[in-house]
Amino acid sequence: MIFRTCPVRGCGATVPERLVNGSRRCPKHQRGPSALRSTGSTWLWRKIRRMQLTRYPLCEVEGCLKAATVVDHFVDRALGGGDDPDNLVSMCRSHHGLKTSGHQFRLRARPRAGRAEATFA
Repeated sequence: MIFRTCPVRGCGATVPERLVNGSRRCPKHQRGPSALRSTGSTWLWRKIRRMQLTRYPLCEVEGCLKAATVVDHFVDRALGGGDDPDNLVSMCRSHHGLKTSGHQFRLRARPRAGRAEATFA
């Protein structure tokens, strides 16, 4: 069996080259399961989100000119909505919070995408 030192700066503990869980860290510095994976935020979603915020950098709620920081689904994924650009909405954090608590908004039309004004609930 090959041993290495824990890669955490200043640790110096020796650990087998790969532990059973695939980590190279000593038990003290083991990481838990990724929060990104459990919330559905994978590398693919982060790429889609970045493209959406590049395409629509402002909040799409009618009358709002704040910078968009959140990408949400027009039709929820749980209800069959996908990650295609026509189903995504760029929103500022405050409007996303209100939307999550049940408020309805009118969205700005997207002339290039062909979406007319719509109510977002």
